Amino acid sequence: MRRRKEIYITQPVLRNNRNLFRKKHLFERKREDTLKSSDGKLVFKKASEEKLRTIREKMSKERFFYRVLECVLVLMATLVFAIAVYSVVSNEKERQKILKEKEKKAYVKLNMPKYNFYINDGNKWLRKGHYRNAQYQFKKALELFPEDQLAKEKLRIVNLKRKIK
Repeated sequence: MRRRKEIYITQPVLRNNRNLFRKKHLFERKREDTLKSSDGKLVFKKASEEKLRTIREKMSKERFFYRVLECVLVLMATLVFAIAVYSVVSNEKERQKILKEKEKKAYVKLNMPKYNFYINDGNKWLRKGHYRNAQYQFKKALELFPEDQLAKEKLRIVNLKRKIK
């Protein structure tokens, strides 16, 4: 008896599975108001001028709505794209700025001992009265840091003392 119950239980399951694997027509229309009738002949509906005018107006409004919707979507997509490009560009500029600052710090850290040597040596030559050697040392310091005011001022002092002497 058990075998029969199992057979009866499995048959509907198999039938349901077969129905699932059956090809389905996704775009098949089963409405009776379609253009083709069941026997294959075309069926036309009669409509008054007012009815046709209302249909045209409705279609015109729908077309206008979809055109406006399309314009809005294109505008939104353009705006999103512009914002994305702006954020990428601004991030790149910020990254470049940070990179330049790091390079500048590394340059200062690397060249500061040389700069201090040139300034101190130039001061020693200036005190001894060897203005040409002092001028050379201050120029070397300016080569390392061209915007440094201390080295510029020391170079002016040396040039003044050379002219006086």
